[in-house]
Amino acid sequence: MLNRTSDKHLSTGKGLGLLLCLILTVLPAVAGGSWERVPIDEIAINGVDYTLVVTPTNSANTDPYFGRCKRFEVRGTYRWLQGTLFRQEPGLSRADHLRALEFLRRAHETKPEGDLGWMGVGFVQVEPAMPCIVRSRALQLFKDGQGSHVLSYYTSTSARSD
Repeated sequence: MLNRTSDKHLSTGKGLGLLLCLILTVLPAVAGGSWERVPIDEIAINGVDYTLVVTPTNSANTDPYFGRCKRFEVRGTYRWLQGTLFRQEPGLSRADHLRALEFLRRAHETKPEGDLGWMGVGFVQVEPAMPCIVRSRALQLFKDGQGSHVLSYYTSTSARSD
């Protein structure tokens, strides 16, 4: 039989559990991403800074970044992701960023298309009036069974802050 003290602790435990569930369900989703095969029209690289211009294809119509653009321009650099406190996320080092830039440069020189995509919040508009000109804070060369893809990151995709 429970006494009043243990009944009070049980009630407090349930309240903390409910509060934790509410916090976790209202946190914004930070995962997700996509890539599209796009013609690389232009790439200019200066150290870690770059300007990349691509022409989204018709298959990119549903992409939240490329979908409404006939010309998509990325003004990027290498910086820690927005929301990162103590260290950059794994796979997003300066060297990783430079490898992705080199891949884009070679792709532009040797073939007309490359895979460009994003993870989490991968791009941020330079100005709301210009949705097809965006900023990026880090690039990653991602390889899988379908080939190599360059992914852009802007905001931290990690739920952890350590």
